[in-house]
Amino acid sequence: MPEERRISSRAAIVGWPARRVSATCGVSPIQFVQRIRLETARLLLETTRLSVDEIARRVGYAEPSTLRRLIRRDTKHPPGHFRPVA
Repeated sequence: MPEERRISSRAAIVGWPARRVSATCGVSPIQFVQRIRLETARLLLETTRLSVDEIARRVGYAEPSTLRRLIRRDTKHPPGHFRPVA
């Protein structure tokens, strides 16, 4: 899938030493990976009919509740807000 390839190419940076990630991206490696996961999750919410549970699994969260909580924290909206209007 194209979105999974994008995650893989972005995640290649994770192999870098932590200082290099921080200097290059301005955030810690964990924050960088979390940002990629959330951006990818939003893209999947906007462009697919996958369930939030499936999207959470695909972007690397074992618990869908974690994805829901992080989306709400970062956007002030629930995941359903990003679904296209029918």
